[in-house]
Amino acid sequence: SHPGRYKLPASWYVDLFRNYKQFAGIEVFNCNNRYPNDRRLWDSILTVMAPVRPVWGFSNDDMHSMRDLGKDWNVFVLPEANQQNVRYAMENGITYFIHAPMGHKGIPAPAIHSIQIKKDKGIIQIKAEGYDSIIWISNGQKVHKGSHFNIQKLPAGCKYVRAELYGPGNSIVCTQPFFV
Repeated sequence: SHPGRYKLPASWYVDLFRNYKQFAGIEVFNCNNRYPNDRRLWDSILTVMAPVRPVWGFSNDDMHSMRDLGKDWNVFVLPEANQQNVRYAMENGITYFIHAPMGHKGIPAPAIHSIQIKKDKGIIQIKAEGYDSIIWISNGQKVHKGSHFNIQKLPAGCKYVRAELYGPGNSIVCTQPFFV
């Protein structure tokens, strides 16, 4: 939780994830993006760990008062809402997460309708609404802009790519990493 608070190097977290397999991931957005460098930290961890050890991203309110409620949350893609499916989705990255500074009462954050992976063409395509742009990131760098990405265009040495959908009110929706 809230790794930016502790100002530890990425190598500390890499060791933590290597030693404790039960840790599913790391908090990327916390309490209305209080620690904005946490995405950069997550990418630093992914650059070292991918694809051998997935480290999933999460977004949480970390509520200390009612003003913090509903600005950061996770979406679990489930066949049926039950404890077993939630745990499976959390452990396997079948989620995406949202940061919406105005919360649920503001302009809706982008909504992902589907993500298609066309293995034969090497294409990942996101179908969504309510976004202004989609940025693809690998090894902490922007590698493409648009609703689809051709993994054959990844720079050498990159082992993952993830997407960020930017929307109104400075909202951001992040996918989990796709491993190459």
